[in-house]
Amino acid sequence: MSTTFVTRHQGAVTWAREEGLLGEDTRIVADYDPETAQPGEIVIGTLPAQLAARICERGGRYRHLTLELRPELRGKELDATDMRSCNARLEEFFIQRASVMPARSRKLTHLCIVSDQSLQNLLPTRMAGMAPDRCVLLVSAEMKRKGAEKRLRHALEQSGLKQIDVIDDVPDHDMTAIVAWGNRLVARLRAEHPEHRFLLNLTGGNKLMSMGLLQALRPWCEAIYCDTANDSVETLHPLGKSAVALAPDLLNVKLYLAAQGFSVRAEPRDDRLLDKRRGITQWLAGNVRPLEDFIRKLNGAAAYYEANNKASQNPNLAPARGQIEEDATRRLMEAGLLEDASGRTRVPAAHAGYLRGGWLEEYCWAVGRELEGEGLIKRTRFDIGVKIDPIEQTRPDRYPLNELDAVFVHRNRMLIIECKTGAQLGDEGKSQSILNRLEVLGEHAAGRFAEKILLTTQSRIDAKTAERARQYRIRIVSAAELPDLKHLVREWMNA
Repeated sequence: MSTTFVTRHQGAVTWAREEGLLGEDTRIVADYDPETAQPGEIVIGTLPAQLAARICERGGRYRHLTLELRPELRGKELDATDMRSCNARLEEFFIQRASVMPARSRKLTHLCIVSDQSLQNLLPTRMAGMAPDRCVLLVSAEMKRKGAEKRLRHALEQSGLKQIDVIDDVPDHDMTAIVAWGNRLVARLRAEHPEHRFLLNLTGGNKLMSMGLLQALRPWCEAIYCDTANDSVETLHPLGKSAVALAPDLLNVKLYLAAQGFSVRAEPRDDRLLDKRRGITQWLAGNVRPLEDFIRKLNGAAAYYEANNKASQNPNLAPARGQIEEDATRRLMEAGLLEDASGRTRVPAAHAGYLRGGWLEEYCWAVGRELEGEGLIKRTRFDIGVKIDPIEQTRPDRYPLNELDAVFVHRNRMLIIECKTGAQLGDEGKSQSILNRLEVLGEHAAGRFAEKILLTTQSRIDAKTAERARQYRIRIVSAAELPDLKHLVREWMNA
């Protein structure tokens, strides 16, 4: 660790040597360029604040020669004795710049420290007043190994950003190395893009990376922190700015999933057909408790068309029992979802998917459409039957967890819903598999702040299943609560 004493006064040098403050290898210089400061170097002197600040920014240490100078000694060349009479001493200061050098243009580059979580880097790029012309992704060797930069790049591209650069081998330990690397980075960026100003997003990376890069880039970069837990963006440098609230609609379903590392398959669907069936769908959901047996009959008849069917011998519906089942049969017949076949009520192949459980997914759609009509959510922020693939997946059919029954995105969080109309939750093995699947989907597709709902037409949930769901932070919405799904979704939106 080198030491440099910046002074033109021999008395100061003599005093420092007599006090044992200077090593044999200490350089004595009359002038000093702070751009030459090396990480860990000690610089002693009475330098102006801006020069001392730059030494600190480059990772150096500044020790100020402090004197309590009496009026009669001002302007006089002091010797070592005079300096002692003025209580001369060295005091180390860490000086931080509170401003950012003005740029020549309003073009903006975001510098993003890549981490496992892409949302915190993506969200500020979607905010009014922060939208960048260009993003530079700073990638450590560990994040490169995990492919984290590919997820963020994919999300930024889906967001419409055209100019994205990737810089590898960012040091993630050794503060001296991080600061030195940051100084080289900012010099390079300023030389290559003199027309840009820079915004450093410090949400990603570890603490050493954030502290070191802020120290090195402080003169040239504004710095922010995306606090997704509190829905805000904090300005870390320059200080004095209030936090800016994150708008609730910065992300749609596709963009949210892109940030999680997934692409959504473009599959055709007739939204008008879903809207046409909304009435019967909502009626089924509203009467699901007295129709529990009838729904089992629908499942059994519709299963006839399943490729691996072993139980259903025909698609005929068992006779209705009671007024509510007769009413349900009549409504489904009038909607063209059931047909008469020689006096027997039959599930037609064209509507088997809907009748075997697709209607419960469409109920989630109906809830989204109502909330859309109330101006609470946009169409792009809810969907059903969303088939997804990892962005690096070359064989889409090989990904086992490739469909989300229903999703809502609000306040840059995701609500993921799994729909079950069968008796699976009464089978311990099947219920465990369902809960495991929803837990994995929630972790990988929906992320850290995801809420997970298991929607079921069953009335009774066994204690073991309920306990596992609680451990996985999965809310089970059974038959009694099903008609209130819209209220539950609104509660989630306002939480």
